[in-house]
Amino acid sequence: MRCALTMGGEVNLAVKVSGFSYSHPGDEVFQYKLDNAKTWSVVEGQHTILCTDLGSGHHTLVLRYPNEEKSEVTLDIFVERDNGVWVWLIVIVLSIFGAAASIRVKLKRRKERKDNDAGNDAQADNVQVERKYRNFNMSDDECRQLLKNVEEVMRKSKAYTDPDLKLAGLASLVNTTSPALSYMFNQYLNTNYYDYINNYRIEEFKRLVSEPESEKYTLSALAAKCGFSSRASFFRYFKRATSISPSEYVKSIGKNNRE
Repeated sequence: MRCALTMGGEVNLAVKVSGFSYSHPGDEVFQYKLDNAKTWSVVEGQHTILCTDLGSGHHTLVLRYPNEEKSEVTLDIFVERDNGVWVWLIVIVLSIFGAAASIRVKLKRRKERKDNDAGNDAQADNVQVERKYRNFNMSDDECRQLLKNVEEVMRKSKAYTDPDLKLAGLASLVNTTSPALSYMFNQYLNTNYYDYINNYRIEEFKRLVSEPESEKYTLSALAAKCGFSSRASFFRYFKRATSISPSEYVKSIGKNNRE
């Protein structure tokens, strides 16, 4: 959008914005930036933006819903000097966010479609799991005993520290089959093999990093000692499991950061 003004001296411009939310218009919040401002300002309630001391030339006003980049709308303002006219305040009522509201509706519909697709994918995964174990069944007692055997191997031999450990390898260590182990993880523990093993590795990392001698190792070296095959997978899984990065965890326990 473009607004051309002809006036003398510096200009004060008031811009009113509306998103057509007539039910509760006072609840709407917008963000705006004028020209090359580094941060976004916020306007709410009356939705009036005051642009003061506008010199002659081009100015750019950008508006959006908070943190919604795709809803941004730009108003180009051109002030042309006219020494014969002095105007201190102009109020322009714009329906700028009518278009933005339309965009927000589209974004909402897109999100709903993604949520539906995710739900369909999850349903498909459940169907696949049901088919996988249709002809395979274990009692809770059998699963409980198998889990006890797995935990014993984990505790005594620390099999999880082997970065090449696969499901079949673990099954061999506990004298069972891969399908039985897979069933126990997925149906009894409601998890999967990789999450189960990586949880042990995360706990091992926490144990190692708490020891004084660990300070001579980098985080990557400690991750390798725990069984992670790469630095990237370690950082990714640690953040997913704990909601903080390994570096943040190290700082939280008062240790030096050793990237």
